[in-house]
Amino acid sequence: MAADEAAADEAAIAALRRRADAGDVGALVELGDLLYWDEPEAARAAYQEAVDAGQLQALIGLGMVLRNVLGDEGAARGLRPGGRERRSRCAGRGHVRDRMRPDDAS
Repeated sequence: MAADEAAADEAAIAALRRRADAGDVGALVELGDLLYWDEPEAARAAYQEAVDAGQLQALIGLGMVLRNVLGDEGAARGLRPGGRERRSRCAGRGHVRDRMRPDDAS
């Protein structure tokens, strides 16, 4: 019975990879979902490829596999579309007081 399940999983993985190769970005998310527990690094790669292709909902799966399975909470918290890390909300803006005109300072 386990051999039958393994064969079915392999067939499903192959079918999802074919769909993804044909441009079906949703198949990448499905592939990540299928590989989530057994092959988390492969799931991470599938989710990341989906995000890079514009499927922003894949960020949820990517964050979950990073945090819950791979234990990389820091990476999960820093996710942004396009693979960019999140920057501080104020980064690069300067302090408000630094942008005030001299006559505005009190």
